[in-house]
Amino acid sequence: MPAIQTVLLPTFAPTEIKRLNHLPVTKIYDAQLDVPAEIARLPASTVIGLEII
Repeated sequence: MPAIQTVLLPTFAPTEIKRLNHLPVTKIYDAQLDVPAEIARLPASTVIGLEII
């Protein structure tokens, strides 16, 4: 099944999302993702009425 690009990490190619999805958690830290930028962008990506807790 091909990887599906989500609204998170929109600048990443589907193949990179697939690669990240299969990494162990310890290796995800090594990927140096810009987590603060994604968190800041998240409100613009959410569905109205979806509550983040």
